[in-house]
Amino acid sequence: MSDPLLGIIFGLVAMVSLGIGAAVIQAPARKLGAVQSVILRNAVLVLSILVGVLSGLFAYHYDSAVLIPALLIGAFGYIALQFFYQGLSVGKVGVVVPIASSYPLITVLLSVFLYGEQLSGIHSLGIAIIIIGGILLSARFSDWKKSGKIEWNAGVLFAVFTLIGWGVWSFALKVPVSIVGPILTSLFVEIATLLAAGFHFTVTRQKWVPVDMKIGKWIVVAGILGAVGSFAYNWGIHVADVSLVVVLAACAPLASTLYARVVFKEQLSLQQWIAIGLKLTGIVLLSIAI
Repeated sequence: MSDPLLGIIFGLVAMVSLGIGAAVIQAPARKLGAVQSVILRNAVLVLSILVGVLSGLFAYHYDSAVLIPALLIGAFGYIALQFFYQGLSVGKVGVVVPIASSYPLITVLLSVFLYGEQLSGIHSLGIAIIIIGGILLSARFSDWKKSGKIEWNAGVLFAVFTLIGWGVWSFALKVPVSIVGPILTSLFVEIATLLAAGFHFTVTRQKWVPVDMKIGKWIVVAGILGAVGSFAYNWGIHVADVSLVVVLAACAPLASTLYARVVFKEQLSLQQWIAIGLKLTGIVLLSIAI
């Protein structure tokens, strides 16, 4: 039976965990490169989830028929992530990020049409406000004006691929979650991400950068937070509608922004404060819509 309140709680846990995790992994990523950072983060992440599986605290049901689909979903998510990185490398951040961050729209539409989920008027308004807030939080309108035609087209193309990829990925997770449970789904999917990153690193012949303790501790923190976020999202869509949980989890940049403001004392623009207000308003609307 669906439990929207529990879904909201897990969605918010995923939002905070993934958002702060994304913030703390930035320093390691700058030093080690994106791919090596993913490998190390996901190694910690997989070990953390494995501890949860072996602890016996969380129910699951192993079904070998789900293993391959779950691994494919994980690999698909990694490919979408690479589209995002490629978009950032050829386009403007203020163009690529707002488009890619709108992926919950794809997930919600798929969930309504294929899972038969229903949206109330307040629920729909909350989703719309949160997505608009997400766009404003990362949009740099000057980037849209400054981008050349080739650069703009390339950036938008990869951003759209990311939008579709993340949207389908977030939607597809419901299938293995409903069969083997949230924690086993997280384990399978994150193992696939780790393997995909390792394969990518090997094929592209990237150089392994030594990791010192200062960088290593943040990788461990990011991995543990990633494990909590992955499990929380999967548990959320296990007990509630995907269309509810995904919009909350996708507010992770809100947590990243507030974390940077508090910890790094980063200054926020008026546009960002408006975006934060919109996201919080949307979250409140989702909460009263249950």
